[in-house]
Amino acid sequence: MKRSVSVLLALLAVLAFAVSAFATHPSEPAEKAPIFAKGKSTIELGGSIRFRGDYRADIISTAGAVTTHKADYDGRVRLHMNAYVSDNTMGRVHLESGDDNNDDTYTWGCDAGVDGSGTAGLGQGNCKKEEVQVLEAWIQHQGSGLLGMPAGIKIGHMPLKLGRGLFFDHTRFGDDAINVFVKPMDNLTVEYVNVKFTEGTATDADDETDGHVLIAGYKGGAFNASADVTYLRDKDLGGKDGTNLWNYAIRGDVDAGMAKIYAEIDLQSGKIKDATTDKNFKGYAFVVGADAKMADVGLNLEFGYGSGDNDDTDDDQKAFQTSLSAIQKDKFTYVYDYRQFAASGSTNTGISNTTYVRLGADAKATPDLSVAAELYWLRASKSYKDTVAGTAIDEKGIGVELDARANYKIDANFSYFIEGGILFAGDLYDEIAKAADTEDDFSNPWVVRHGVVLAF
Repeated sequence: MKRSVSVLLALLAVLAFAVSAFATHPSEPAEKAPIFAKGKSTIELGGSIRFRGDYRADIISTAGAVTTHKADYDGRVRLHMNAYVSDNTMGRVHLESGDDNNDDTYTWGCDAGVDGSGTAGLGQGNCKKEEVQVLEAWIQHQGSGLLGMPAGIKIGHMPLKLGRGLFFDHTRFGDDAINVFVKPMDNLTVEYVNVKFTEGTATDADDETDGHVLIAGYKGGAFNASADVTYLRDKDLGGKDGTNLWNYAIRGDVDAGMAKIYAEIDLQSGKIKDATTDKNFKGYAFVVGADAKMADVGLNLEFGYGSGDNDDTDDDQKAFQTSLSAIQKDKFTYVYDYRQFAASGSTNTGISNTTYVRLGADAKATPDLSVAAELYWLRASKSYKDTVAGTAIDEKGIGVELDARANYKIDANFSYFIEGGILFAGDLYDEIAKAADTEDDFSNPWVVRHGVVLAF
């Protein structure tokens, strides 16, 4: 594919979409929310401070270059305010550290060569940290609505996610959107979401990229289901007519007594166009799994498949297209997708060109300590094909990954966490290292990250 779609469709919610339309979700909610009255409004203030250390080893690139180790510390500051002006109307402003719109942390230490104190040499340091930017800013109103049905609107900049996040997850930084929702019945929600991804020149109304989503969600207690249709329109791509991509999703879960069984399937159609090539989208993905509880231990078994495409010569783009935040995905790998390039040829593409089996467990070891671990078997759905240093690569073996994490509550709203994983690399990465003559520097990629979080 000459150009992949970098942003795909949009929408909010998970499973029962009333959740996103009718609720707000602070990032690290405090156990006691500070609330005070201002005139006729109720104001809730909160936020968090986080400091982390991150260590990575044996991360390999698509060209075979190996990062033998990387270590640093970072910080993040968040402040949010929820303003409840009436029973039906509220607004939210959420600020976050970061020096651009793709960053939320600041690295410990000043930039090399920065003389914060105004002197050279040992006078380096003594500098302020990054600026604070808008993470969320939206207004929500709901009332009796059309013909007496509950209805409302949510407008502004907000985190967005589709279902389990297989296809679309912009919860890290959010998008500008208008969400109109109505509840014709207590257990049925219907929504329309319009999202602006990019804006071209200020004077041209026909060069932006936006998405349109129609959603229906049913929440029945023991059985929940939802379906949605999402349309992406890139109006000006490569001097041609642009790109049209459709994503159709169906998902649901059922409480089977001893286990909760869930599934989701996504199908894609449409056409991608650039200056030289037209391709038809034919990607698909599905996940099926079960959650169970045995005493105080939670268990999860999941199988997932995302289509791939190892033939660039035909007119079809068969790889499942995704648009995902650069974070560890819910119930997905820490190293393979988040830190190591995946079988899609890039990081943070999720299930695209990936087949996996996941076995997970979590437990409350003590009232203040929670632990979890996951084991993944991973394989490329279609062979990963590339040429590295003149050697043709044609492999499917990704490997086996083991992830683990723990969280210890030090005090109210103050906790320490440690998380990480190791990928026992398969033939795909071994062959790339051999081709690039970096096999002596390459072993099994692993990552460890730990830190403290204070929420208030």
